[in-house]
Amino acid sequence: MSRSASASASVEKIEVKGLCFDNQDGQRILDNITFEARTGSITVILGPSGCGKSTLLELIAGLRKPTAGEIWLGTLSPDACRKKGLLGVAFQDPALLPWKTVRENVELPLRILHRPVQDAQIDELIEKVHIDRFRPCPVGAETDAARAAGIALGDCLSGGEKARVALARALVNKPRFLLLDEPFGSLDSPTRRILILMLRALLQSKEFPPVATIMVTHDPQEATFLADQILVLGEKPTSIRKRAPVVFAEPRTEELFTSGSFLEYCEGLFHTLSAVIESFKPTPEL
Repeated sequence: MSRSASASASVEKIEVKGLCFDNQDGQRILDNITFEARTGSITVILGPSGCGKSTLLELIAGLRKPTAGEIWLGTLSPDACRKKGLLGVAFQDPALLPWKTVRENVELPLRILHRPVQDAQIDELIEKVHIDRFRPCPVGAETDAARAAGIALGDCLSGGEKARVALARALVNKPRFLLLDEPFGSLDSPTRRILILMLRALLQSKEFPPVATIMVTHDPQEATFLADQILVLGEKPTSIRKRAPVVFAEPRTEELFTSGSFLEYCEGLFHTLSAVIESFKPTPEL
């Protein structure tokens, strides 16, 4: 399904209008969610556990059907966008194929879409996410090829390395739209910060085509560093409790984490989120 370009003044964005979602028991989970995520920007969604953040991303990805409302990715419906290969997705569980190499995992979307695999492009992307030394290695175990390359993987890649592979896989088809559901949520704080810095730099790089990104996180600092716009979900059923633009000088570097203005913004966001969590009781989403 698609609509004409004239239906929107700017087609290169994700538009969510009046979105509602009821679970299988008829209980409303999401109510009247409306926002835009523009190309070249990162929209971060915060909210209590169980409020429907992941459900919202699944609706935008076309993995669930809304009860009411509209979702457009440019001029396309979520299903049409996904089938055309214009959508990249990464979740907290990297969902890598352990019997395939790092390179084969990164290439997978291109092969599914029957697109040509260009070795130089894959090598460049693998290098940009700093997993180039693992290129020939299986995700799940050490092999003769890995040992021959001088790489000892033990039983598997680390959590941070798997997150890098999953991010490279989400970007390999040069998507116009990117959905990230806590891709760094299970990592320790130092590793998570390294990957936050890498992600912001990648998405703002002129070497990648502009992409409209929506990301879910629980971490106010992660949200503040990455986002151009933050949406705080709350109430019951879940609606948008607060919309907050984030404006810091570019490029955003690690020094931003210790700046007074950054810490002040995070503190205000933390208090907003704490108030929402206190008033919220999670309900089953399925």
